[in-house]
Amino acid sequence: SADPTQSGLPYIGNDGLLCKDVCSDEKCCLYGETVSFGLTGTDMTFEIFSRDRFGNDLTRGGETFTLDISGPMIVSGMIEDLENGRYIAKYKVLLQGVYVVALRLRGIHVGKMIDEC
Repeated sequence: SADPTQSGLPYIGNDGLLCKDVCSDEKCCLYGETVSFGLTGTDMTFEIFSRDRFGNDLTRGGETFTLDISGPMIVSGMIEDLENGRYIAKYKVLLQGVYVVALRLRGIHVGKMIDEC
């Protein structure tokens, strides 16, 4: 079936939500080596590409992403909104070990590596 967003008119999905220009947790893509691994004591960053439920790139910011990192020590991360549909996630670990990096949008785990998108 045709993509209803191509008409340029707002499209209301079966769930009653506006579909066009709403960031979809299942369509966000992550780009950067530090999504999978990094070096102790090094500033690590990766890029987040926000997309709507049809896979269209969003061109505005304002989404509320959170970055949770768990492992041998507490690590804080931050998300920078580039206000163009892209975001930069930043974090740094000081103690060697295995860490789990979880990116969430409105509390839901999001993201695929860019080569899967």
